[in-house]
Amino acid sequence: MPTDPSPVNGFGFNLIHQRNKLSSRISTAAWTWDWSRMLAQSCSGLLSSGVLEHLPIHFDVDKNGNGSVLVGSTPYPLQGLNKSDHFQCSGMYGEDESVTKCSVQLPLRPTLLTSELTPADCGSEGPLGLASLVYGLSASHFTGGGPTSKRDQVAPMNSAPAILASKQRRQGACGTWSSNTVKFEDGHPHQQPVHKQLSENLDCGDGTCSAEYLHVESFTIGFTATGSAQGWIDAGFAVEKSVETGTSQSCDAKEGKRVCVWKKVHRTAYAVQNMRLNQCTGAEPVGGSFTMVSPNKNQPGTNFYCVGDEFCREIGAQYEEEAVLGAP
Repeated sequence: MPTDPSPVNGFGFNLIHQRNKLSSRISTAAWTWDWSRMLAQSCSGLLSSGVLEHLPIHFDVDKNGNGSVLVGSTPYPLQGLNKSDHFQCSGMYGEDESVTKCSVQLPLRPTLLTSELTPADCGSEGPLGLASLVYGLSASHFTGGGPTSKRDQVAPMNSAPAILASKQRRQGACGTWSSNTVKFEDGHPHQQPVHKQLSENLDCGDGTCSAEYLHVESFTIGFTATGSAQGWIDAGFAVEKSVETGTSQSCDAKEGKRVCVWKKVHRTAYAVQNMRLNQCTGAEPVGGSFTMVSPNKNQPGTNFYCVGDEFCREIGAQYEEEAVLGAP
């Protein structure tokens, strides 16, 4: 059997169970340990095909991911103290959805893992939002927070290059030159949400606990840019220079679990260009185009959600989703 990066004997799998609370649609999938291949999927809580044909897995959980998982004939409760070395689960839930992720060791032959599955369409709503956070945090693609990510901080912009540092310069009879930042072409807008942990971690110990008693901090999510802009512009999109995350959220957890509060902030990424202008010669570009990312004006829903166990990092930690084409 090939060496597996998991801590115990057996072949490692990642299991993802998603529930859309608005449509009641469910999706469950099994992935390789390194997330490189999907090996089984269904539009219910049961995985019983492909590599799992002879060892079915059934998620029997409620809308917030509470319940148990049945592996073959062995049940694993998701509440209480889970001390199993070969079965560990974490999850998160919000107003509209919930996601449960389990890492499990199964006694399957590697020869059964040669096929790759084509993802099934479990609904017209598209992928659920929290799943991208689960995949991202599982792969450790997140940004730490800590003391530098405190309230009212806006991500700093780089200073303008020397050619744009002076707001004015003389060019003979043509008078004053000025510099500004404008939209590049149509802006090529994309949606790029960011997820941020707002609270400290709370370990429940041997009793039920609630994150409403935690220190929950409000953060300012400001605009960022990949280049040196003359200043912030909305480029004609429904975006703002910055938004406050707020602090209103309560999360409950069971014994032996860890809980924390996160929030999703929707943002738009758009292309901009620095220009210099003269009353005689008109405008001319300075350098190439670059990307500006700003929070959307209309944030849908509350976007707070409750996160458990391995997905709780540290207050101020954040994760950026990959950009998807579209305006706010």
